[in-house]
Amino acid sequence: MKDKQRYFLLFLFILFPILTFSQGEANNWYFGNNAGISFNTSPPTVLNDGQLSTNEGCSSISNASGELLFYTDGRTIWNANHQIMNNANYFGGTGLNGDPSSTSSGLIVPHPTDEDLYFVFTVDEPHHENAFAFPNQGPANPDGSPRTTYSDTNQSIPQADDGFNNGFNYSVVDMSLNGGLGDVLPAQKNIELVTYDPNDSEDVKFKCSEKITAVRGENCNSIWVITHFKDTFYAFFIDDTGLNETPVTSQVGPFVSTDDYRRAAIGYLKASPNGDKLITANQTMDFDPVNDVDQGTGNVYLFDFDSNTGVVSNPVELVNDVNAYSVEFSPEGTKAYASVTQSDVSTILQWDLEATNIPNSIFTFNGVSGNASGAIQLAPNGKIYRSMVGQSFLSVINNPELPGNQADYSESLANGAISLGNQTNFGLPPFIQSLFSSRIDIVGTETQQLDLCDGESFTLSYDDIPNADYTWKRDGEIIPGENSSSLDISQPFGVELPFQETYTLDVDLNDGSCGRVGIANVTYFPFPETNNTQLTECVEDLQTNSAEFDLTQANNQLISNQASEGDFEFTYFESVDEAQNGINPIQNPENYINTGTPQILGVIVENINSGCSTISELTLDIQDFTTQNFTLKRCDVSQNGIQTFDLTSIETQENLVTDAFYMTENDALNEINPINNPSNFTNENPFQQNVFFTIENGTPCKDLGVLSLEVLALPQVAEDEVVFYCVEDFPNPITLTSGVPSNQLNNFEYLWTPTNESTPEIDVNESGIYEVAITAIETGCTNFRAIEVISSGLATFSLEIEEFNRNDNTVEVLVSESSLGDYEYALDDPDGPYQNSNVFENVLPGIHDMFVRDKNGCGIQQKTFGVIGIMPFFTPNNDGINDSWGFKGTFNNKQALAFVYIFDRYGKLLKSFRGLDKSWDGFYNGKPMPSQDYWYKIVLEDGRNLTGHFTLKR
Repeated sequence: MKDKQRYFLLFLFILFPILTFSQGEANNWYFGNNAGISFNTSPPTVLNDGQLSTNEGCSSISNASGELLFYTDGRTIWNANHQIMNNANYFGGTGLNGDPSSTSSGLIVPHPTDEDLYFVFTVDEPHHENAFAFPNQGPANPDGSPRTTYSDTNQSIPQADDGFNNGFNYSVVDMSLNGGLGDVLPAQKNIELVTYDPNDSEDVKFKCSEKITAVRGENCNSIWVITHFKDTFYAFFIDDTGLNETPVTSQVGPFVSTDDYRRAAIGYLKASPNGDKLITANQTMDFDPVNDVDQGTGNVYLFDFDSNTGVVSNPVELVNDVNAYSVEFSPEGTKAYASVTQSDVSTILQWDLEATNIPNSIFTFNGVSGNASGAIQLAPNGKIYRSMVGQSFLSVINNPELPGNQADYSESLANGAISLGNQTNFGLPPFIQSLFSSRIDIVGTETQQLDLCDGESFTLSYDDIPNADYTWKRDGEIIPGENSSSLDISQPFGVELPFQETYTLDVDLNDGSCGRVGIANVTYFPFPETNNTQLTECVEDLQTNSAEFDLTQANNQLISNQASEGDFEFTYFESVDEAQNGINPIQNPENYINTGTPQILGVIVENINSGCSTISELTLDIQDFTTQNFTLKRCDVSQNGIQTFDLTSIETQENLVTDAFYMTENDALNEINPINNPSNFTNENPFQQNVFFTIENGTPCKDLGVLSLEVLALPQVAEDEVVFYCVEDFPNPITLTSGVPSNQLNNFEYLWTPTNESTPEIDVNESGIYEVAITAIETGCTNFRAIEVISSGLATFSLEIEEFNRNDNTVEVLVSESSLGDYEYALDDPDGPYQNSNVFENVLPGIHDMFVRDKNGCGIQQKTFGVIGIMPFFTPNNDGINDSWGFKGTFNNKQALAFVYIFDRYGKLLKSFRGLDKSWDGFYNGKPMPSQDYWYKIVLEDGRNLTGHFTLKR
């Protein structure tokens, strides 16, 4: 098939040599650090097979069908197999005279009448450090002294340069050589085209700038190749006779001095696709090569170009005081663009070429990032792409014919920018600009490639233009009777798939303009051969009987391992009906949870190369699991049903190997959310809780281990107790009991501390803390009861009495420190009431009993005492009541040695006696004393004196 296509293209070149220029020659780009894209598809396809690594200059060429032929960095050429051509190997000593650091290091132009021949025009970098060495090999310092490396790259010969400014050259590649992969003709290699004044001593040091472009001539069968040096354009003409090495020169401003080279030589030159305009970018007009200082005084100029004569005229400055690098036209030539930097800020500028004042129509795009102005290049799809210097993508101007923001500059991959995978640098490959003019699309996808499936038909078409003639061809043969603007095509009968054929539409507008050609490279592909298949997963959610499936695991089974899985795209649906209707695709097939068991899914299996697809069934099935039950028991020592378990101890207990433990069955089956510290796990549900783990069983689905954590209740025991032992009872013992009901005594074992007795009760006659460990025979769980025995006994006490007051006498009980009990106190009545306070106030004079009772039950101690009080009056009338004055509460000869003196109001001593048990009857010398107040003086045994008065009433 390839042989037929090559023959067919040769036939087209002979009859219609220029028509194929509007097809696929510009479809494959190689640039940057092994970066590449192909416009044979829409959207473009990223290419990662390129061998070219260039900072700026590059060029590539394909045939009319978009098949890569070769590409170059200006000094080495790689063929379609990405191999270096033998006669174009720079580091092998056979390279071309271009330079990868030249803005446009190369441009490839097909020979108009010989399909095997291609002109490769090369532009060297006019380096000032080569010029300093002229005529010797550079690099050199300004005084001509040799340098070992170039100052701008810190590289030497040959990596950075060959040491000479080689100017503008061309070489010829013959594609018939090397088995159709091509090579450079030795006799037509590095032929210099003079684009300078050979008599000018400075011109010969530099020879050219870094600018080149090409555009179709007026007669449709010719090409102009244009370059620029200083203030002169050089237009070289190519027609069916070959290349005319004598250029058409046009001396027009501005003047770019070689004093400012090399940076003043930088910048792109582009022709408009329709061939009537040129635009140039001059990086700077003021560069100091000695001190490497760039003043940023570059500009962008627009010129008229006569595609009939090759004359350039009418310079118009569009912008100045910028570092201008790259320029481009829109496909129809209505807009011009420039990529510039100003104050280290990069931007994209647009001009309306249909405006009355073109410079004033300037528009600056927003959202332009980066600090370097990369190349901008018109592509076969009608968009302009920008090299994002040092990054791995191309930004895009989506609608370059539209004004301002409507042109839609974007750096978003979702809006047309292209992710490359490899790094871009400054340059993008230039092409014959006419390749982008009036491009014919007969497929409807802006590409020449049309992929159809077995039995599928299609209509190729173009605009129905009045008075135009349409000629359709299949594989180079005219299709009889087909002369309209559309053609219905279908798969030939009985052919083996895949089957390819090429359809061509020649359009003659019959208006004297160049004809147009549309090409459709049609391939009929078979539908993928598929099988219905099944996936089985272990159940992960017991409630829904579901699991998570990675549906993509069925991919190889669906295609029966017949081809690489990467050649197919698999789209899953929850039913065959949805697959047939192409609705509701499963969004995340790698993590799909089934909705039934079994469940039948629909799968569209599409060959990504052909787009042909087949619908198959995928059955999802769930495999259940086997449960094994285990138990770990702990006694409820905290008596709240919560305990700490060492889950891993089940491994030793049951001779198991576990990976992890989980809180739920689903977590265990899915092996997610493991318990973090299984050797120190505290149950959350009181008394009983299940945790889970998986057990290997030699099958894909593991057994589920259910580990029951049981918290066993402790024996129910009586509360801890405090009992008292009365020391008066010693050595008689008291009995301490475990507190277990008598009808349950045999269900437990007992151990007393500190006596080590193992009976339900013990006898003790000493104080201390006695603890009994009560262990349930059934569970082995132990609870404890503590009984504290405290010694107690009767009180030994004395009384401290504050007396001689009429009403507010006070009695305080003083218990000796040797008394062991806890006591309470009552006055005069053994039945109480008792008080906790040991002080009694407002005690009336008289004889009293004090009762001290042990609260712990060891008994009552009693003591009788008297509170002495002085009578406030007496009535000696022999009625038996208060007939004499004296004292109350005398007891046991208390104050028997005290002296008492009685005086009348005048201080006369009337009576005296010793001992408070005595009294006065109201007589003095046998005579009754009158009713009135009398005074007393009491001298107590401890020497205190008490004085006061009392009343005698008759």
